[in-house]
Amino acid sequence: MKHGRHTSPGWHVQRCERINSQIQRELSQIMHEQIKSPLYVALLKFVSISEVQVSTDYTHAKVYYTALLDPQQRQQAELALQATSGFMRHQLARRLTIHHTPQLHFVYDHSVERGAYLDQLIDSAVLHEKQQEKKFRNSK
Repeated sequence: MKHGRHTSPGWHVQRCERINSQIQRELSQIMHEQIKSPLYVALLKFVSISEVQVSTDYTHAKVYYTALLDPQQRQQAELALQATSGFMRHQLARRLTIHHTPQLHFVYDHSVERGAYLDQLIDSAVLHEKQQEKKFRNSK
């Protein structure tokens, strides 16, 4: 039986989660503090990194982001993220303690929009129920 720090079940999952969190924190900081181009700064100040998922071999990372922008500006923000991904990866390499810094793949996170839509549906259903209840009471 092997003994060592990597023999406990789930160590790899815990390491991935720790790296995901660290990359998320570092990318947020790099994006908001180290990118200096006025064009990119104007767009990226409305962008938040919501989640990071590294591949099991740490060569790729899906970086999920949200943006408080209209659809056209959101496309421009995505282009800004792609244009600055090499710089961000280089800065990330200086901060991480893993052998290879993952390629960054930015993916828009629709969960905020879905959440707002669900809130709207719930509010609408509650309003409709109240109206129906009021009609029912008035019909007696």
